Amino acid sequence: MRPENEPRHPQRELFQIDQGAEIHWGAETWSRSDDVRGRGYAPKGETLVLRIKNNLSSLSVISTVTNKDQMRWRIFSGALYARILIDFLKRLTRNAAMD
Repeated sequence: MRPENEPRHPQRELFQIDQGAEIHWGAETWSRSDDVRGRGYAPKGETLVLRIKNNLSSLSVISTVTNKDQMRWRIFSGALYARILIDFLKRLTRNAAMD
């Protein structure tokens, strides 16, 4: 996967596609149970009260989409750490070897 700030090399990418390479574009996101973004309602003149759950939980997902119209993803609890990313990349390379 190419970092966002690294310059693109379209000729190299086209060469890799011609050679049958599988190119992945990846993303990571998360959601928490105490996230209070959104809308609320309160009668005119009263203060809006948003209730937050006491039990904090979070889920994250890491995913890739390939130039061969394939999508691979993993859902996990908590934040993305190096251990999880390395395991995900190992699984990607293992699956690429089988294809």
